[in-house]
Amino acid sequence: MSHVVGFTLLLGIVLMGSVLVLVLGIGLLESLEDDSEAEITHSAIDTTEHSIETTASTDQTTSIPIDNYRPDGEVHIAWYNASAGATKHDAVEAGNETVEIDPLGALVDESDDMTVILQGGGSWVDRNGEYRVNSEPDIGYEDESLQLRLLTLTEDEVQQSEGTAQPNPDSDLSERLEEASENATRDGYNDMALVIESEYHDGWSEFLTSEFDNRENFTVNSGETSPVVGTGSDETVEVIMENVTDSSADFWIKEDHGVVSGEDGENKHVGTDDLEFKATLENVGEVEEEQDVKLDIIGGPTVPTSEPVNLSSGDEENVTFILEDPHDYLEQGEEYDYQIYTDQDRLEQPGSFYFSPEPEPYLDIDVPHVDGMDASDEDDPVEATEEKVTLEVDVTNTGGSDLSEWGTEMGELELSLEPDETSESDPYGLEGYTGEIHDRDVGETGTATFTLDPDDLYEGGHEFTVSASNGDSATGYFTVPDGIDVGDTEVVIEPGTDVDVSVVGTEVSAEYEWYGSWRKENPAISVDVKTQPVDENGDSTGEPANYWDTGWDDKNLNTYQNRWEIWGSSFTVEERSSLQLEATSYERETCPSWGYKDTVEYVDRDWDIYQCDEDDLPAHTEDNILHTIEADTDSDTAGVRVLSQENNHLPELRGGHYTQLSADEVLERDGVDVDVEKGEDGEGYLQLDEHEYIFVFEITDAPDSGQSADDYWEEAFGEGSDDPNFNDAIAHVEITPPEGETLDPPSFDPGSGSGSDFEPGDESHREQGNITESDIDVGTDEIIIG
Repeated sequence: MSHVVGFTLLLGIVLMGSVLVLVLGIGLLESLEDDSEAEITHSAIDTTEHSIETTASTDQTTSIPIDNYRPDGEVHIAWYNASAGATKHDAVEAGNETVEIDPLGALVDESDDMTVILQGGGSWVDRNGEYRVNSEPDIGYEDESLQLRLLTLTEDEVQQSEGTAQPNPDSDLSERLEEASENATRDGYNDMALVIESEYHDGWSEFLTSEFDNRENFTVNSGETSPVVGTGSDETVEVIMENVTDSSADFWIKEDHGVVSGEDGENKHVGTDDLEFKATLENVGEVEEEQDVKLDIIGGPTVPTSEPVNLSSGDEENVTFILEDPHDYLEQGEEYDYQIYTDQDRLEQPGSFYFSPEPEPYLDIDVPHVDGMDASDEDDPVEATEEKVTLEVDVTNTGGSDLSEWGTEMGELELSLEPDETSESDPYGLEGYTGEIHDRDVGETGTATFTLDPDDLYEGGHEFTVSASNGDSATGYFTVPDGIDVGDTEVVIEPGTDVDVSVVGTEVSAEYEWYGSWRKENPAISVDVKTQPVDENGDSTGEPANYWDTGWDDKNLNTYQNRWEIWGSSFTVEERSSLQLEATSYERETCPSWGYKDTVEYVDRDWDIYQCDEDDLPAHTEDNILHTIEADTDSDTAGVRVLSQENNHLPELRGGHYTQLSADEVLERDGVDVDVEKGEDGEGYLQLDEHEYIFVFEITDAPDSGQSADDYWEEAFGEGSDDPNFNDAIAHVEITPPEGETLDPPSFDPGSGSGSDFEPGDESHREQGNITESDIDVGTDEIIIG
């Protein structure tokens, strides 16, 4: 007959492990009978302990030599609060969690002069009542973590030829320990007691005293007849452990929601409303508590502390932090970091947010450089010696929205360049020249660059200023060592400039049904060319404009028989002037006579063509004029678009009525000699020279009140036949400046940069706040021996 004995190995509050079975038998001792009795005994101890350890760690069946089982020992593990009562018994009575192990069990091997005991995970040798520890139980401190690992043996009888160990999953001890430890943590029990009653109490007392008696808050009581739990006797050893766990509140920043105010998202506060942050807190500790929670804007103003937050264990709550009138404390376009604090926690990675009181983009111009060197010091200008002169400024969008959301006007940068040795306000002819930044995200900084040819610049010092149409400006300074002698020439349009003007098309007509037939009427159109004398600043001198005798200035240019006529005129300007074209359309009722010209077929129907006779142009009076638009090469009037080498985009415009040509078709037809190339985007781009311009007029319609020139221009894009379509009068202008040095237009690179990511803080550094894992390690393995 042999026995089956099961035992449990306790591994702490985090209960892990498997359940094993050791099957006890005899036979191994017999194979060692040639050795001395002591050698056999120690070998059997080592072999048994090794076999149990192997079975527990690998779930494999192993043989063991010691199989004399005794159902000795009873263990209680209790969690409680010592402060809950006047005595330890009162405290336990007030509340506790207890797990009982009965029996603890032992494997014993006896010989003439000694007894070997395996119990609770350790082994002892008893020689005449004196105990010596052969191997210590796994109870004690390791790296300041309390280990309570008890090997528990229970008996079950089976027939077996030798002792073996095998897995057995039937015990509920793991579950009982886990439930008790969780309940103890929940209820805030900080104290523990380990009570062992055993026939081998002397060995236990010696071991536990040596392990714990020198530790603060630990007491070992041997022969305890009135333990915390259990009945007690002379064979009872009690270990009282005070404050081995710490029950406290632990406020964890569960989630930082960041900025939740303003007119924008993505952790940006746009506008002048109060700045508001929000975060979710959770008490992952064991007890209820009230705490102040703080938010600190790093390098910024003090944010008032939130109202005190009271949370029970496991509860969570949203808290808010509000800074009133943030525009009084925070700088526009700045990024700020912030930190949130509780008594136990803080954001592992601080959050960041962006502030702007203005919703529009705003371009902040800063850090002027020339050829990569700081050019902000007027007393120490940069000497431009490179093959090209690069004028650079850092452009940051410090507004409240991305530049791409507002159109190109918001992103225009104007360059002014003034040499020291001339009194001209714009000697290089840069007035009206702009570089366009189409895209700059909120908070993004990029370096914009204007590139010039130094051969076109005057020798000596220069001051340049870059100004944003919706922003500020920056000024830099540089010198050109080998430039143009100021006395040689001036880079301006001087008297003696040759001008060629051609009206290449007029597409104005009214089409309607007339007593059963279809009628097309061509009203009168006239175009005048004039020059306005101006001073060095481009301002009118007050002298009257000069209307040039073009030979067709008093003619109706919108006639059927002269539809393809190109009305050209050339002249030379003898004084500094502004060239202007004046296109006029006339009211239908003012035409002195309408004449029938032809009948033509369009779209499967016949049209009778009538026109205001060319020799009968209506009187040029206010009552007779439908619209008059006057434009120069810098015009921004809504009814005219002036296209140039820089502004050469010609999209698909409406074609007007059936019998009309679109502006695109007029310019592309033979004889006009303006090349239109298609870009990668499929749009048309005029191939114009530096001093070449195209004027396209809309003189039979007017923009709505408040409608901008750009919006009116864009309204003409696409299909349809309604005005505006900018094909009423189309003129081609070329000017030839007199001999002399002129500045090629600078090339422009808007630059790009990487914007900042404004986001809430990172609280992902832990799953349950800053609570520390329990310092008590408990777990189970069970082995049946048979």
